[in-house]
Amino acid sequence: MLEDCAESLGATIFGKPTGSFGDASTFSFYGNKTISTGEGGALYVQDPERRRHARMLRGQGMDLNHRYWHPILGYNYRMTNIAAAIGLGQIEMLDFHLAERRRIAACYFKQLRPLEAEGLLRLPTQVDGYSSSYWLFSAVLTGGGDELRARIMNQLATEYGIETRPFFVPMHRLPMYFSEESLPKTEFLATHGMNFPTYTGLSDADVDEICGAIGHVLRTVS
Repeated sequence: MLEDCAESLGATIFGKPTGSFGDASTFSFYGNKTISTGEGGALYVQDPERRRHARMLRGQGMDLNHRYWHPILGYNYRMTNIAAAIGLGQIEMLDFHLAERRRIAACYFKQLRPLEAEGLLRLPTQVDGYSSSYWLFSAVLTGGGDELRARIMNQLATEYGIETRPFFVPMHRLPMYFSEESLPKTEFLATHGMNFPTYTGLSDADVDEICGAIGHVLRTVS
């Protein structure tokens, strides 16, 4: 099993961190992630032999104990020393960034509950034993689809200077993986989901202002 942990660094399930369940796991350090090296990421492999093989693949297939001997075809997937140094510094700040994102998420939950009660928005489900990293705080419109979401996002941006983002397009709707298969829940989330600002440094007052704008726009546009 391969775990895609690009956005879940720091999340846990009953105390066990994501990335520790599969045979291998991947993490992203792109600029908008919880911690960043600017680009790239990391691979963790449980089995020592497979981990050794992965290290060879990363370093142009060179034997780890025999310099310039390349017994397998490999690739130049090495991280630069500068990026690695940045990453080590970022790792030391991971707990701080996670705490900040969870603080920001708590503010969103508190301020947006009335919109959920009014049936305008569905907030993330909080499940006992599961601790989210809150890389992004995401919510789902209850209706309207792409068109309504675009109007809401545009109004938040133009009138309030608040950037929001839509959910990702489902893979089965991308040209290279296109499938006629119907996945109604996936497609509903893709056309109704919105991501709100969560970057470290947002104050409680900032989140209150963002939520006030979201509430005003949803009540007037919807």
